[in-house]
Amino acid sequence: MNAWEQELAQRIDWSHPELANPPAAAPRQQLLAVMAQVRRHDDEYFGFTNGFTGALRRAAAPQELAAARQRIDTALAGDLFFPPHTNALAALGEETLLLGLDADRGAAVAQKVLSRQADWAINIWTFGITHGVAQLLRCLCAHRECRDEDLLPVFGWLCAIAPVEWAEARTWAERMLGCNGHNWWAHSFFGFWMAGALFPQFRGLSQFAAFAPTYLERELNVLFAADGWSKEGAAGYHQFAAFNVIGFARLAARHGVEFSPAFRTKLRTVADATWRMLAPDGDGPMFGDCAPAGPRTGDGLSAVRQPVPAATARFRRLAARFELTQAKGVLDQLEPDAAAQPTFLSDNGDDLTAAYRGLRGEPPPLDTALPDTGLYAMRTGWTTSADWLAINAMPVGEVGSSHKHADIFNMEVCVRGRRVLVDNWYGDVTENDGSYRSAAEIRNDPQKRRWRVGSSAHNVATVNNEDHVPVQQIYRYGWPVRPFVETFVSEPQFAFFSGVQEGYRRLAHPVAAHRRSIFYLRGEYWIVLDRFTVEGEAARSFQQHFHLLAGTTVLPNGQVRTHGPGGNLLLAPVPGMTGQLRLESNPHPIRTYQNPDHVQLEANATGDWIMAVVLAPFADDAVPDLSVEALAVEADERRLSSWEATALAINVNGRRDVYYQQHMHWNLPWQAGGCAGTGRWFHSQCEASAR
Repeated sequence: MNAWEQELAQRIDWSHPELANPPAAAPRQQLLAVMAQVRRHDDEYFGFTNGFTGALRRAAAPQELAAARQRIDTALAGDLFFPPHTNALAALGEETLLLGLDADRGAAVAQKVLSRQADWAINIWTFGITHGVAQLLRCLCAHRECRDEDLLPVFGWLCAIAPVEWAEARTWAERMLGCNGHNWWAHSFFGFWMAGALFPQFRGLSQFAAFAPTYLERELNVLFAADGWSKEGAAGYHQFAAFNVIGFARLAARHGVEFSPAFRTKLRTVADATWRMLAPDGDGPMFGDCAPAGPRTGDGLSAVRQPVPAATARFRRLAARFELTQAKGVLDQLEPDAAAQPTFLSDNGDDLTAAYRGLRGEPPPLDTALPDTGLYAMRTGWTTSADWLAINAMPVGEVGSSHKHADIFNMEVCVRGRRVLVDNWYGDVTENDGSYRSAAEIRNDPQKRRWRVGSSAHNVATVNNEDHVPVQQIYRYGWPVRPFVETFVSEPQFAFFSGVQEGYRRLAHPVAAHRRSIFYLRGEYWIVLDRFTVEGEAARSFQQHFHLLAGTTVLPNGQVRTHGPGGNLLLAPVPGMTGQLRLESNPHPIRTYQNPDHVQLEANATGDWIMAVVLAPFADDAVPDLSVEALAVEADERRLSSWEATALAINVNGRRDVYYQQHMHWNLPWQAGGCAGTGRWFHSQCEASAR
């Protein structure tokens, strides 16, 4: 009899209603009796529709079954405790485990867990290990081919780690994670709840069943904004938290937990927000701590993201689960091929195929606004060949904004479905070759991560190359800034965004406000204006940063273009409203990242300043014939400065457009370039823009 088995047997709660008095047997036999009792529950108890595993296997092609087994074998050959905050087996997901497990692999899991028995109670990754062990156990319990005795080591691991992780988790407070919720909490507490609700036969676990519904209902409101997006900002972490909460709620409902109508409404809002920022490639914007969801290939500066046909599978599950008709309309456009439609849509133990196929798709709004969060997107459409620009106007600097970067009014652009104005991604501990680097190694080589948190690594404007908020350390900021977006307009011909932030008031020579506005003549070009209102006449430098895919060229006329098949972008600085152009390669490249070229426009000036750039999309090598000039504006019986009101003549492929925008808080009749009006902004191709 092993010592860990004796200890585990002592944890059995023989007063539990499902257990009889302790049998007169050795501890191992007592444990096997408890295992048998646990597994008498049907699949619904463990979170799977009865017959789910068999149906899942019957629907899988032979190559899918083989691939699932291979993934399990690969995980068994690697480090059980990697990736962080889970374990190598649970990270494969319930579908892979249910497809690939069998009696032999169940025994191999037991041996793998036993090989790390000395480390069961070591909380290496701070949080989430209990969740991963509980997830693994529920799949093993529901998989009838796995033997009772092979579950014992996993139960030993669960009962050893849960109290250790809980001793820390119960102390989490505002000093650590701020006033908002956090994905850590949703992840860890889901694990504790599973341990308590599914395995109350062991002392110390049953108390955690109390987390549903009270904890979960509260967390949904403190973690997600009113529009449904996670307050941590980054799309990847939003999805991680959202799917944890949705899974938590679904499993709790199977155990008879009743949630309030307000909770159910908010949960649907969270699900409905998740797809609204989708780019043409089926992934979200890479703002904050993000990297693409699918595999990446390449080395050095040539690295690009591979298409991932399954990228939208998670959104199909949401559409079916919550009857999101507009989400279904988007997915029908992103994957119109009937072959892409699911034959078995696995979601938290249910097959939602019939629900998805029976859902009627509805056209979604062309553009996206999540104003409570500060996320916006402009598009030509929702197809894989669309043009798309996403804008980040989220607040940053609060402790709870740990997965955001200092990138106020950051932009990403897709042209013909290809990302060309891009973010520099996460750059976290899994950088370089994909293996984990210790904290000491990161401290010795911090710039790959630290640079990506700072402002200049994003498509933003800066003053004196200072970050928008002080970056005290990774995940910690020293000054909260909440941008104000006063205008977002979406019309068939155009879209318009305008927002202001005050992060540079903290400088020794303050800048009272930086305003970014973006006018989009749909399908033709974006006009990006960055306006700086200063305090005092001290000299300052103003920068615009653009990160373009490798293969960028500066043309003789001072414009910049990208290269490559498919969508490309022409960047045209406006003479007299720009600065000195500098093009450099990515200063901190990471293998398998895109590592875009960095274009910086820098102007040195005293007093107020404004910078203007036109971004024109094109396909392949069909570079548009584009020139832009600033026009004089007559108003208030005088000539206004461009900082007061900007007018541009945009000559594109033989056509002359006039654009006007008033920046001051007042408006009067104006004239510029042969056009006139009284509104705040105007475009000669758009009657509705005369406002």
